[in-house]
Amino acid sequence: IKYFTRKTVNGVSRMTLKKDISEYKILYFKKRLELFLSDISKTQQMNQREEKKHSIRTDEFEQIVKFMEDNISKKFTLEDLDINKKEIRILEPSVGLGAFIPQLVALFSDKDSIIIDAVEIDADTIASLQESIQKIRFGSNVTINYICSDFLEFPMTETYDAVVTNPPYANSKKKYPEVTQVLKLKNLFGLFLNKIYDVADNIVCVIPKNFAMADEFEPIRTKYQTYPLVSICDFGVKFFKKVFVEILSLHFSKKYKGMLFVRDYVNNE
Repeated sequence: IKYFTRKTVNGVSRMTLKKDISEYKILYFKKRLELFLSDISKTQQMNQREEKKHSIRTDEFEQIVKFMEDNISKKFTLEDLDINKKEIRILEPSVGLGAFIPQLVALFSDKDSIIIDAVEIDADTIASLQESIQKIRFGSNVTINYICSDFLEFPMTETYDAVVTNPPYANSKKKYPEVTQVLKLKNLFGLFLNKIYDVADNIVCVIPKNFAMADEFEPIRTKYQTYPLVSICDFGVKFFKKVFVEILSLHFSKKYKGMLFVRDYVNNE
């Protein structure tokens, strides 16, 4: 909450990042995309020299370029995620069409094993995701478990190195009395944040900015005070043309002791 303030512009009240912590200038998003794609290319060359089948296959590179262009904000969301292990397990509790998956595979291409548990409530969406992933053809170090389930009823039997999610933003039409009676929550992204709390060392989420101030989410904000913040990215509505809601990403990490990185993509600061 302390990182945001409210101001009125042309009669419209908006939440914005406080200027005194927006000190870190960034390159424009097209330049960052070029750098990221360059990193992927270098990884491919390294893997070929080592005769490994890691990361994304080079012959699918053009597909990845287009995918990154369509989902660049997801890349920015993940850029501070660092897991110092050779075998990692990641949970994506609302995977949809898999916008995070190529970025995660590229980011951790040097790992011996990447296991992604991809949970999605809609069976048709999972089928579409599987078809898309088959076209990209990841390396042999990547395992994706496709799980058709309502995540809010999904039994949590694993521990994870990271949870990465862009959960649904609407109010829930279904009742979850064991949660809602205690927290008085109706919004799905709040319910998701409540469920993923403490199941991973890293939690990275793309959520509406009203999480920072709305009274409804006060119990969740209080709970997450035990997680140090690695980064805040304020996207506004810049990268989400079909979602008329201001968006931010938050990266929490249990073991993080460094400085907070704040990136304002609305004003390119």
